[in-house]
Amino acid sequence: MKLPINEYESVGAVGSECGAVIAGTVEEVHEAHRLGYRAQDIFFLPPAGMSAADVLHMCRPVAASREQLLEINCAAAQSGGELVSVGLRLVPNGYHAAGLSVSELGEVSKLLPSLPHVTVRGCFVAGNLDGLYGRELGRFFRAAYESAKRMTVTLPCAMPYLCVEGGLAALEQNRLLHPETLEDAITAAQIVAAQNSTAFYARLLIT
Repeated sequence: MKLPINEYESVGAVGSECGAVIAGTVEEVHEAHRLGYRAQDIFFLPPAGMSAADVLHMCRPVAASREQLLEINCAAAQSGGELVSVGLRLVPNGYHAAGLSVSELGEVSKLLPSLPHVTVRGCFVAGNLDGLYGRELGRFFRAAYESAKRMTVTLPCAMPYLCVEGGLAALEQNRLLHPETLEDAITAAQIVAAQNSTAFYARLLIT
């Protein structure tokens, strides 16, 4: 379990204790629950094939595929028919990571009407950031915002939270290996934070 997710206050001033965690297994969801985290602050990113049936009421599940959306809908139906708020793990076009590519959002939009127990709210944006410096890393930050924006229009859906995965590690890599590039990356991140605060009003998280 990754502790904690950092809530973005400003670039260079990231909260160290925002009270949110990422769980990758059912056991980690239970562990976070025992530690006193609220369901809305436990983000569950299950690997392919892992059922979320036993923890739907204890976390915010995040789906990385259409198959996982189907599985969560089925689990919700079997546990009493509750409506589950599900995030999507998005990968901007041109980047690589496990998750739904932005180009798949149209297919997700067609699928959602057949999933009466799922409502999509919020997203994690992922990509391979290793080796991205300065303006290249800045382009990923902007792509994260544009991907979330496109998601709200295509599905459509609200965006109560937006998590940029790997952003802190990438900024630290810039600082350590190529400090001359850091200012460009920070400027891009600040622009995205400003856009988020005026467009989504989303809870902006960074890991």
